[in-house]
This record gives sequence, structure tokens and C-alpha cells, in this order.
Amino acid sequence: MDAFRKKMLRWGGGGSLGKHPAFTLVELLVVIAIIGMLIALLLPAVQAAREAARRMQCSNHFKQYTLALHNHHDSFNEFPAARFDVNGAKRTLDTSNFAYRDNEHFGSAFALLPFMEQSALYDSAKALIRERNEADAYCFTYDLHRIGYVRVASFCCPTDPYSSEPALNTGNPQGRTNILTSRGDILGRHEYSWSIYGNSGNRPNYDAATNRSTFAPFQPKKMSAFADGTSNTIVFGEGATSATPTGDRRVRGGVLGNFSGTNFALDGNPSACFNARDGQKLVGADSLLINGYRGNRILDGRILFDGFVTVMPPNSPNCHASTSTVPGWSIFSASSYHTGGVNVSFADGSVSFITESVDCGSMNNSQHLSGDSAYGVWGAMGSRDGGESKRL
Repeated sequence: MDAFRKKMLRWGGGGSLGKHPAFTLVELLVVIAIIGMLIALLLPAVQAAREAARRMQCSNHFKQYTLALHNHHDSFNEFPAARFDVNGAKRTLDTSNFAYRDNEHFGSAFALLPFMEQSALYDSAKALIRERNEADAYCFTYDLHRIGYVRVASFCCPTDPYSSEPALNTGNPQGRTNILTSRGDILGRHEYSWSIYGNSGNRPNYDAATNRSTFAPFQPKKMSAFADGTSNTIVFGEGATSATPTGDRRVRGGVLGNFSGTNFALDGNPSACFNARDGQKLVGADSLLINGYRGNRILDGRILFDGFVTVMPPNSPNCHASTSTVPGWSIFSASSYHTGGVNVSFADGSVSFITESVDCGSMNNSQHLSGDSAYGVWGAMGSRDGGESKRL
């Protein structure tokens, strides 16, 4: 009996029968520290898993978008142009007059709406446009203002913290998009303007530059135009959307306006723009681009809103020589909030993730209007007939 009592007393810590020993303060702190360490180790893994899922969803959006592009080609035997007359006229650029009407700002995203299960939005826009006179210079602005804000989820990347927010109000609010058209490996001449190109004798160079890319204003391409191979030519790439209309100095989504770097000219090199950054901040310009709403107009085909070039690596700065949306010297880069790169899709329908370390040649190189690209593998993937069948 004494031996039994002694065992029970030892078990009860010297107290009454059945009493369990209590944790000491040191033991409690050790347990809390261990739990904290486990959470600290687990949280990054959970975040990484969530980002992997978001990146996969973004990749699937690119796949759907590119399949819609193929369906458009099956229906019309051509890809849509970067910009076109929304009333259906086959516009041919006039060698003597570069003037254009505002209703010709509609971009490839508008043409692809019926192939993205967005026929209702497409039909409503067309109905509004038919109410207007085709020659009305403000058809585009007026009708999109009447359409109002519409968010198309499959146009947006879930990793972009601004993709779920309403688009910035520019007088004709639209939804955001993270899927941009590839304009090839050229620095400027992304849009046409008689005052810039016609009077200066740059028309032949403008045609040569825009012809290198998949998308160009009023120049729809056929599948046969991809001499470098459909599996080697980018059609769409990712772009981070602007957070604010002005004062946005982020490299992702921000645009430097009034940019006049000494090495940045129509036929210059991109080094000045490439170096216009301090970490993740834009530097080197007096003012940011007015109306610099990257990715904030899903139906506007102008490169400021809907395009990028394969010149500088992904997540490089965006530079524009003006503070308005008019055509001008510009470099708009692919960008995203994914870690280390961007999603792109190719003309054959495949989707890849391109890292920031992709070979871009030298940023001191001047652009090539024919032949192989001046900007390495990244530039080669942007040109459709440069004679360089390169892909990572």
C-alpha cells in the first residue's frame, strides 16, 4: 500500500491522488516558439502554392484567348489587326493621308469577344455604334462611354492586385485587361500619324517596322505570314495595369511621359529607357504620361493601352516621348506581378513563362527593320519573319 501511494504521489507531482503535473512557464514558451517556427516555415509554402495556382489560372486565360484568336482565323481567314474600323470597312492606309477617325481605335480584343463567350457585350457595342454616324469623329469615345464599365474575368490575371478593381475613369470607362498584343521588336512607329510619319518621309520605315509584328494597325495577318514558325512567334503577352492615372512611378504599370533620353529616338536604342529606374521606381522624367492607363481600356487597340514590344526584358520601364495618347516614340514592356517574369502565348496556341533573364542582346543596339532581331531571343520571338527561328 505504501509503495502504491508513493507511485501515485510521484504521478500527481506530490499532491492529491490523480493530480497531473502542470506546464512550467519555460515549457509553455518553448511550445509557443515551436508552433511559431512551424507557422513561419509553412506560410511561405502556402503563399507559393497560391501564387502557383494564380499563375496557372493566368496561363489558362492566355490559352483561351489564343484559342479565340485561332477561331477568328478559322472564321475570317486572318487574325484581327491591332486596330480596325469597327464598322467593318477594309481600311487601307492612304499614302498621302494618315488621318483617322476615332471609331478606328477599336482593337483586337473587341474582335475576339464573340469567340470568348462575350457575344452579348459585342452585340451591345455594335448596336450602339450603329446608332452613330460612321463618319462621326467621336464614335469610339461616345459609344464606349455608353457601354460603361464591364469586367471580363478571363482578360484579367488574379495576381495583379488591381485587376479586380474598376478601370480608371478616362471619360469612357472600360474593364481592365492583362493580356496585351505583341507589336514585335521595334521601338517606335506603333501607330500611324501623318504629322509624324507622312511629312517626314518615314512612311517606308513605318511599314517595315509594323510589318515585323503579329499585330499592327489595319494590317491583319494570315497564318501563312509567320515565316519564322508559329511556335516561335509571340502573339500575346502579359501587362500589369496602371494603378493611378498620374503620379504612378511604379515600373509595373507606370509610364514615363515627356521622355527624351539622349539615346532614345525613332531609330535609336533603348538604353536610356532601360536605365530609367531606381529599383521598382521610375526616374528620369519631368512628368508622367497623362492618360497613362496601361491595361485600363480592354477595347482600345492603341499600344499605350493594349500592346508591348519584345525589346527590353519583362518588367522593364515603359517610356513615351509625349504626355498624351498620340502616336510617338515609345517603348512599352511586358510586365506582371508574378515573380520573375511574364506569361506569353505563341501563334501555335502554346503558352510559356518568360523570365526577366531572357536574352535581349544589348540595350545599346539600334532596331533592325529587316532580318534578324537586334534584341536577342526575346526580340526574335517578337518578329514573325526575321529569319531567326528562336525560342527558349
